[in-house]
Amino acid sequence: MTNIMENYQLRPIAEQDLHLVLEWRNSETIHSCMLTDHRITWEEHFNWFQRMKSQTPKRNFVFAYRGHPIGYIGYTEFDEENHTCSPGAYLAPDAAAPTEAALCLFYTSIDYAFTQLDMIRLNTDVFADNERALKLDLFLGYEIHHEEDHHVIKNGQDKLVYRLILDKDHWQSYINSLTQYLSL
Repeated sequence: MTNIMENYQLRPIAEQDLHLVLEWRNSETIHSCMLTDHRITWEEHFNWFQRMKSQTPKRNFVFAYRGHPIGYIGYTEFDEENHTCSPGAYLAPDAAAPTEAALCLFYTSIDYAFTQLDMIRLNTDVFADNERALKLDLFLGYEIHHEEDHHVIKNGQDKLVYRLILDKDHWQSYINSLTQYLSL
C-alpha cells in the first residue's frame, strides 16, 4: 500500500494563486467559519500577499492533491521567540479530492509547524458549533482550553469560540501511539 500523503503537496502561495485563494476565502462555506465578519477585498488580499511573500520562514501555502490546488494552510500569531503560532487550514469548497483530504490537510498543518517552523505549541480558534473542525482537531490531539474561550460577533450574532492547544510533546506521543496502533 502506498503512503496516502504522497498524493499531497505543500507549496508556498504564489501570485498566480491569489484569485483562486481569495475566491475560496470569500466563499460562504469558508467565510462562515472565519472569525472575521467582512469579505476580503482584492486590495486587502493583494496587500496581504505583498507583506507575507517576504516572510521567512514561509507561512502561507497552497495544499495540492496530485498537483491540483485544493486548499490553503497559513500560520498566524507567529511568535518565533516563544515558538508558538496558530495554524489555519481549509479545503476549497469545490475541491475534487478524496475523503481523507481534510485529515491530510490538518495533519500537514500541524506537522509542518512542528518540524519546519520549530514550534513547541500550537493554538487555534474554532467556533463552538463547528462540529466538523472540532472533531478533526480533537482527533489530531488538540485539547480545548475553556479558560481561553471567547466570543465574537458574526453576522450580528454573539458566537462562542473555543481555544484549542496542542503541544509538540503531546503530538509526538500521539503520533507514536497512533503509528503503533496502525501497525498492529
